[in-house]
Amino acid sequence: MTRFSAFTFGDPEWDTICADVLSRPSPPPTGVVVARIVGMRKQEKGDIENLKTRVPIPESGYTATDIRIPVKDGEIDARSYIPESTDPDERFPLLFWTHGGGFVMGNLEVDDHDNRNLCVNARIVIVSIDYRLAPEYPFPTQVDDSFAALKWVLQNPSKFSLDVGKGVLVGGLSAGGNIAAVLALLARDDSTFPVKISGQLLEMPFLCEETVYPPELKDDLQSMFELSHGPFLSRSEMKNIHATMKIPDYADPRFSVLRAASHANLPPTLIQIAGHDPLRDEAIVYGEVLAMNGVLVKTEIYPGTPHAFNLIGPHRAAAKKYRKDTSAGVLWLLEHARV
Repeated sequence: MTRFSAFTFGDPEWDTICADVLSRPSPPPTGVVVARIVGMRKQEKGDIENLKTRVPIPESGYTATDIRIPVKDGEIDARSYIPESTDPDERFPLLFWTHGGGFVMGNLEVDDHDNRNLCVNARIVIVSIDYRLAPEYPFPTQVDDSFAALKWVLQNPSKFSLDVGKGVLVGGLSAGGNIAAVLALLARDDSTFPVKISGQLLEMPFLCEETVYPPELKDDLQSMFELSHGPFLSRSEMKNIHATMKIPDYADPRFSVLRAASHANLPPTLIQIAGHDPLRDEAIVYGEVLAMNGVLVKTEIYPGTPHAFNLIGPHRAAAKKYRKDTSAGVLWLLEHARV
């Protein structure tokens, strides 16, 4: 057993599901990676519709608005969620959200249900962006779009009923968690950035390409190899997708956050981690690295759950707990906001 392998099991529902999925023979991949990405995007549309039938969405208490945000060489889609208020002058903190999907999939709909609920439950403005995807838009387009959009939102607080003094959080799931962590680094190092990021919410984040794991951390980064077949996220698929992104150097901290020169002076961080996830150890170790650098860190580990279990089985007990923990975690981050 490795240091964190005990988290692989521990949820009766998901232990059974994962065992069943892993017992099925995996069909050999067919076609080129780009063609498979197109197929995954089509499947994603059906998955999102199924998701929406399983998670209650509040009918009131917020306003959701689709907008366009200027970025380099164009505009991207975004959606704002603003709490309703009887006071027209009330202003709110911000959660800037980047969706998951391995940098090649995902859109505003993936987390729409959760964003609506979180907006109401935490009384926070959420701006979710649809950054441009690889392989059509190579790295670092995804980061550049996100950073430009974050700056634009902060430069236009009145459009979103924002009070940045109440907190500015960045957050995302999976690849979106990677982008959120990168945004925190970029904002820290940018002397012209308009405010301090006061918290980061990293949900099952990808944080470092396996071929450039820091040597001093390698012994603890074993889940990528122990759980290489998933389920629901495999090492080989990640490697194939990353290859389409045309990244000159995997050690670039805009992609492999664990390779950043410094992890000090970053904001309070909540990391939510699935136990049966190839990305598990990266997330646990990143939390430890942050803590060793004086960052306030809270980690929530869900034993036995696979990557993106909150989307795959949103009606199951672990996913319901996860959503409650997310709302409580956002409030925790806001309590420790330092702007």
